[in-house]
Parts: sequence; C-alpha cells; structure tokens
Amino acid sequence: MNMSREDRSNLFGTSNILDQMKLFLMSQPRHMADESYMRSVFSDVSSGMFLSSLIALETRGSIVRQGGAVRAVEENIGIRGQLSDSLWKVARMEKVFTIKVLSDYVPEASRAFIRELLQDWISLGAIKKTGVLKDRRSNIFTVVKDSPIRPKKEVVWHRPSDLVDGIWRMVQDFGRRGEAFTSLDISAKVGVSKRYLADLLRQWRREGYIEAATDKRRCTDPVVYRCVYMGARPNVETRSRMRREA
Repeated sequence: MNMSREDRSNLFGTSNILDQMKLFLMSQPRHMADESYMRSVFSDVSSGMFLSSLIALETRGSIVRQGGAVRAVEENIGIRGQLSDSLWKVARMEKVFTIKVLSDYVPEASRAFIRELLQDWISLGAIKKTGVLKDRRSNIFTVVKDSPIRPKKEVVWHRPSDLVDGIWRMVQDFGRRGEAFTSLDISAKVGVSKRYLADLLRQWRREGYIEAATDKRRCTDPVVYRCVYMGARPNVETRSRMRREA
C-alpha cells in the first residue's frame, strides 16, 4: 500500500515520521505489521531514514522487532505511555518528590497508576525511596538515573501460541486458587494488547471455559471472570475467523 507523504499527514494528523509509524501500528490487527509492508506504506522515506526511525522507536520502547515483524508496545505509546512520559518529566524536574507532587502536576493520572509506575521505576533503578514525610503518610522518592528517555521495562516478544499459553496458565492458576480475575490482572503481567486479550477472554467465555463472576458492574469496570474448566488450552479463533491457532 503505497502512500504519499501528504496522504499520511492527512490520515494520521501529523507529519512526524515516528508518530506516523506508531499510529500506523496501533491501527493494525494486534498492533503488528510486517516490516516489508511498513516499508511500502512509507515508500517515500529513504531506506536510511526508515531504518533509523525503527531503531529510534525500538530504543524508546515504543516497538519491538523480531523475524521481520514489528509490534507496537501499547502500554508505552497509548494513553498510559503519554501519562508515564508526563510523570517522568515532572520527576526529573523535581528530583525529589512524593506521589502527591506527581498527582498535582498530572491530575489525570490516578494515584494507583502512579504507585504502580513508581514501583516499576524503582525496580529499574531509575528512582529510589529516600524517606517519608513528617506525618509518615507519604514516601519520598529521589531520581537516581536522570535520563530524558523515560525508564521502561524490557518487553519480551511472544509468538501468538506462546502468548496464549501463558495467558491460559494464568487463568488456570486463578481457577486452582478459586480466585476471580479481570483482564487487568492478566495484562499487568503479560505483554498483550487490550484488544487481543478482550477477544481471547470473550471466546473462552462463549465456549464455556470461563464465566462472568458477576454482572453487577459499571460500564467502565472490567468484567470479573471465574475459570470453570481445568485442562488443556483450547484452540483460539483468530480475528480473521478463517483459521485457528493451535
């Protein structure tokens, strides 16, 4: 699919090549595309610029590449990524901060989201806890690795079958413990797009492997599931509905 520079700018609303690549990948099934296909979309871009753009996105944690395929890392370039970038800018500016300080600067980020993000940054060695306020109700954090690029967890590429196996094992673990779960419980531990995970859970619910634990919820709340089948992972119907993954 050859597109001119003007066509892409109109379609994506930006002339920035890096932003266009991210938006293009986010529009594809599973947020993934073959590198050769992307090359045809960006055919007017020189080979050197195309490759350096992919390398820049990969360095920033926006994409992962393997075997000629490119996948967008949704949590790093979607709304979550934008909030994380804003929070990291505040952390760098303040050097020493609390959760409240970050929340005051970026009020659209929930306290729970900020706490989770700070734990990631601590595990990556980017910040550390250096004390508590006098009222002992808030921890104090300090930036120890000041980088213009936000610290990000390493993203491990999963083949579809490996990815589904991992998700199924998690579902089975919840079943063995008799615990209910949501898509958020899974996506917190597995690098999977929200769209693909939602499709997967809907299939398993439709086929009777899992069930909704409660129907009483707000439309913005995730569905609470319970595993009702213990055994081998079922086959998965792909988005095309034309074939099934083993």
